Amino acid sequence: MSESNPELPLYNPFTFNHFNFEHCFFTGIPVQQGQDFVRLFPDWLIESFGLQNKSIQLLSGKKIPYSDLTLPASPLARQYGLDYLLRQASDLIPAGLQGVKWIKPEKLYQWLLLLWFGVLYQEIREAQANEEGNNAFLNQKDKLVRYHLLHYLLQGIVKKVEFENFDPGSVFILECHAYEGPQAFDFKVSINAMTIQLRTGELGIMACLLDHGVQMHHFKSYFERFDGQQLHPIQFDELYAKLSYKSWLMNHVFEYGVALPDEENDSLLISCRIDERHKDLPIFRDWDSEQYLSVLASYVSKYGIPASELKNEAGIVLTFLDDEEGNPVSMNEDGERIAPSV
Repeated sequence: MSESNPELPLYNPFTFNHFNFEHCFFTGIPVQQGQDFVRLFPDWLIESFGLQNKSIQLLSGKKIPYSDLTLPASPLARQYGLDYLLRQASDLIPAGLQGVKWIKPEKLYQWLLLLWFGVLYQEIREAQANEEGNNAFLNQKDKLVRYHLLHYLLQGIVKKVEFENFDPGSVFILECHAYEGPQAFDFKVSINAMTIQLRTGELGIMACLLDHGVQMHHFKSYFERFDGQQLHPIQFDELYAKLSYKSWLMNHVFEYGVALPDEENDSLLISCRIDERHKDLPIFRDWDSEQYLSVLASYVSKYGIPASELKNEAGIVLTFLDDEEGNPVSMNEDGERIAPSV
């Protein structure tokens, strides 16, 4: 295992607007374009799920092949933690549910954060290159503050980072039906909600990257209802729609403190507390069924279900997760309901 290096510079690309593949994303050290980088989707993942000709679509509509999702990375960043993290993912993620249990929770979180930032990096480059592009996320001060903070959390890959009395995010691991080829893989990122979803064979992972563990605390029991159940992809997507919409509804009432390493403590210490000005706000804004319907429809449209068919005559949004009595629904690989055993 490579140890973190306290001598590596503390760096944040949002401070310098470094999104040109000329500076290491983790340290700010100048790098050689086309030479010093890491691929977020390595050969094993691309080959296992037939992603050679598959792409992810950015907010502008531009498509980026999975093989081209990269981040600039200096040899020092790779030596002091980045290569170790990528090796862990390559060794354990292919082993499915059993393999992911061997990854330390903080390392799994860092890997998901790395994937998320890989997409954000491309989104920022695209928005800066196209003045008419969808770049509202770059003009929202509160989002930029959270991007800054998330990047400090990402540096836990190469430096010592400690959290004072809080967990940065919520990560959920679920079991899915395993398929062959591209159908066995799915990857989604929400830049606005700061969430990520990855499905590789039987393994399904979704996370809210900056909710201070709120969703894990409040909704853990809901997710646990599906323990031991193989989810159909449409059920997995519905869960992700709920997670992302809840993340978007969250009132960001927190303020952060960042203590830099010094002679007494070589860790970057991040603290979090509720801002006194916002202490009376609820954790979440009110749930709006029409807004949620829009989110759900965007995720399940690939199954040929239009938004108009996702609610009943009473205006209630339909669900693939719960039956009329509120019990978890089991589906087979073809999406047909499985009758509960008597």
